[in-house]
Amino acid sequence: MGLFSQDEPTPQAFEIAGRCLTCDHCQQDTFFEGEAQLNTQGMTLLGLDWANRSATYFRCATCGKLHWFLFGE
Repeated sequence: MGLFSQDEPTPQAFEIAGRCLTCDHCQQDTFFEGEAQLNTQGMTLLGLDWANRSATYFRCATCGKLHWFLFGE
């Protein structure tokens, strides 16, 4: 473990829109949650990357497949 290392969070089960999230590749039900900014060329050209929307992703704890969601649309 290095100076700046952080323990990876424990994978969890999630419910989205009233349904349990299941990986559509390996059928497992535990994920790591994260958020990523959705950059666009126009906003980057104008130096306004901060104004782009963000999406929530769930990385399958078994196979690593990413499942993306836009909330609040």
